[in-house]
Amino acid sequence: MKLTVPLVVLAVLAVAVVALFLVPETEPTAVTLKNKERTKPAVSVGSGDSSPIDPTLPAGAANNASAAAENAKSTDEASPRVFTSNWPAEPPLYPVVVGEVRETEGDSEDDSQELGICAVIGDKPIFCSLSVFDSQRPLVNFKLDNTSCAVAFDSAHDQPYLIVAAAAASFQQIRDRLLATPLFRDRISGVWWSPLTTTPLRGESESRMKIVAATIMPASEWRTMNPDTARIELPPSETQGKPVTELRPLNERAKAIVGVLLADQAKHVSVSQLLDAKLLLSSGGEAVIAVDFGRNQLRAFRTDLNGERLDFYSEGEQIVDRQTDSTWDMASGRGTSGPYAGRKLEPVPLFVVPESAWRELHPQSVRF
Repeated sequence: MKLTVPLVVLAVLAVAVVALFLVPETEPTAVTLKNKERTKPAVSVGSGDSSPIDPTLPAGAANNASAAAENAKSTDEASPRVFTSNWPAEPPLYPVVVGEVRETEGDSEDDSQELGICAVIGDKPIFCSLSVFDSQRPLVNFKLDNTSCAVAFDSAHDQPYLIVAAAAASFQQIRDRLLATPLFRDRISGVWWSPLTTTPLRGESESRMKIVAATIMPASEWRTMNPDTARIELPPSETQGKPVTELRPLNERAKAIVGVLLADQAKHVSVSQLLDAKLLLSSGGEAVIAVDFGRNQLRAFRTDLNGERLDFYSEGEQIVDRQTDSTWDMASGRGTSGPYAGRKLEPVPLFVVPESAWRELHPQSVRF
């Protein structure tokens, strides 16, 4: 009897040891990690709105964007293509509108405070009144010297866009959105574009569209700087709205970021960092952002001129470069006095957009 208990204990221990070898191995830690990887969102988001769905869209359009977003969550490599992969080949589109180009030199109609999208395409200044755009007409096509162009206005962010196609194109804006920013589709090639990047988001294209630096200012101010401006107008069959004379102040968009497209690098800075600034020079010194909250304007320019990189600073109300002591009007980028009087800096495309959109389309963007 004295040996019975130890023998029973030994038998139980033996059974337990055998069971350890017979039960299949499990890796709870590895499974947990895989689950985390599978549910990790593929979209890098910042402090801005990360939703790819426009709340004003019809239910069907929102469902398409929602399905695309769900697909994005299960993909490890984030890409804007993720958001368009599940969308229909023929997405819901706004109507096609083709505008007319009219010369305005000497026309008193442009002596007004109506706001419009202003830009220079090649050597030709253009102006398109904001009254051209409405909820069903966010984009207008036009031709300038047989070059296909489109001008668009995103009223949700008061952001202008101007694109120039390298080949014949006819753009329509898609009712779905990519991270709260517009999407365009070229009816000729079928390629989808974002006006924030020159790379196609869907479809193949041998050529990239060019994004032209555009700003919003009163017609009279733009015409004073560019007397030979051409106006982009609607055809007689379209009804134009009332002139727009003011937009939301820039300082009310402090949660957005300012994205800048340079030739070899996308850069960004938050609007809140510009609230107390007049000038912001890029980290590499290749570009400068001029801030004018009084006129509700932001402009960006390259600092290279005549093979020399200029360094700017503000002195009272004036903007001066340290190299020549020339003064500059940063609304136009034109020198006003000194050795560079009359010379112009090259404008750089600049966008005030949600941070999530910029980071998704430009994941390699660095701080300005």
